[in-house]
Amino acid sequence: MSKVTANRKILISVILLFMQLIILYLFKYYNQDLSINNFSILKTGNFINLLIYAGIIAGIFISLRKGKQIISVKSINIFILISYFLILVSIISTKVEIIKTSAYFFDQPFNKVLTGLLFLFYFFFFDLFFSVHLESGNQR
Repeated sequence: MSKVTANRKILISVILLFMQLIILYLFKYYNQDLSINNFSILKTGNFINLLIYAGIIAGIFISLRKGKQIISVKSINIFILISYFLILVSIISTKVEIIKTSAYFFDQPFNKVLTGLLFLFYFFFFDLFFSVHLESGNQR
């Protein structure tokens, strides 16, 4: 694969990550019945999400600038595919009662706890994926 083709694929991956951030923001506001007009990047949750995605994108570009690509394009695409799947499942879990029960966990309906766990797993997946790939890149 030529360097231009690889760079184009990475650029597409970065655009997909940026779109994923926008989807995450839109979903957060939709889920809380807030108008997107209330959006502010300075709100803590929005700012943390921005920092996480900026770190991922910066890591991809820094990896490319060092001359050797630490994370392969295939790995980045698999990561994006799985993270989109996890966001989709999280969105669906807020609108569809996945577990038909009236159980509560610390005074919260179990379906809300499940949605929170799915989002937590989504962010855990971010951390795990990049920790493994960056660590393996340092050992090369």
